[in-house]
Formats: sequence, structure tokens, C-alpha cells
Amino acid sequence: MTTPGADILLIVPQLPETSWLNSAVAGVTPPLGAAYLAAYVRERGLSVAILDNCVELKTPAETARAAAALRPRLIGITATTTNCPTMFAIARALKLALPGTPIVAGGPHASALPEETLGEPALDFVAQGEGEETLYELARAVIGGGQLSGVAGLYFRQNGRIVRNAPRAPIEDLDSLPLPAYDLLPMAKYHPSLSRRISRGTMGSILTARGCPHQCVFCSNSVFGRR
Repeated sequence: MTTPGADILLIVPQLPETSWLNSAVAGVTPPLGAAYLAAYVRERGLSVAILDNCVELKTPAETARAAAALRPRLIGITATTTNCPTMFAIARALKLALPGTPIVAGGPHASALPEETLGEPALDFVAQGEGEETLYELARAVIGGGQLSGVAGLYFRQNGRIVRNAPRAPIEDLDSLPLPAYDLLPMAKYHPSLSRRISRGTMGSILTARGCPHQCVFCSNSVFGRR
């Protein structure tokens, strides 16, 4: 989190309480997707905050109160299939607390099922695919009153129908991206699974690539495709 007045607030919903992934055995790692988004938009002059409910464990109402204190101009929520019920509940609470603040969902579930995800009335936009450039361009359009039609990878409602903009091309030069904004995360609260624990200290994580060329039927390739 950060001081009030953030241009963008990124929220990572927690997994269901019944999920084994929430256990101390499974571990909790930093949300690098949100951290990459934050670093990208911050490098371009926008202020940003991250609320990771996988460790903060706020209820939807508590999340909405925290968001209202920050007064963001755009809110982004991570949507995975596992956390979708919680994500929708948070979006509804946010819309009640901040009715004039647009909300965009991104991530694997939103990318795989953009129109179905946008069927939730509390959501204003869905970002399909990689989110760095889409989030920045959407934020500039929202803050500056620009046109949404030029934001590739964006879905939104207009005159009662869903508009699908052109797809977003993948970022070819990953070295052009800034390092994740670890400083916006409560790093002391993350820990690896028991099977991967090599010390009792805190931990971080890194990504060395994006996407995967393999054909596993159980794995989502909605964001990066088979690359």
C-alpha cells in the first residue's frame, strides 16, 4: 500500500478458505504479476499501490474501506478461476464504496473468458493478455479523458453491448520491463512451501521467462499462448 491519492490500486484477491493453496504448508509467494504492472506504470509517472489479500486477508468490505482511503482513480483486480467468487465480491464492495472509480479485471480467468467476466456489473473493463501496456494506456485514457477505442486488449461495455478492441501483441523485449515493484509488497509476510524451504527467513521470487510452448491440457495459456 502507499499514501492516499494513488492513481492506480492493484488488488490480488485471496483464494477460497477451503483451498489447500492457502495453507502454511503450500506457502505464499509474492504476486509478481501485480508487481510487474505496478513497476511498469510507475516508471511512466503514475502512482500505484498494491493490496495483496493472499497475505492481508481482508474481507471485501475491509478491502473497499482500504481502497476508499487511497482514493484511486483506477482499480485493477487479478482474476484467476480459483479466486473468481472472491474477486466478484470485492468488485461489488468496491463499486458501492467508490461508485465513480472504474474497475478493470485482468489475469488468466479474465483473459480466457473476457465477456463472461465482464458479465459482472461491478466490473467496467477486462484486460486480455499481458497487462503492462494495456493498464498504462487504460489509466491514461481514464485519467485524461481519452478514447478507449485505441487501447488494445481491452473489453468494455458501450450502449448496452460489449466492445472488443484489437488484441494486444505480446511484449517481445522482456528486458525492457522494469524489475517488479517489490517495495510495494509486504515482503516479510511471504514464505515458500515446506518442500522448497531452505531457510527460516523471508523469501522473494523471480520469473525468468513468460509463457510455455508445451501442450498440457490442464494449464491455462490464455495470457501468453503457446510461446
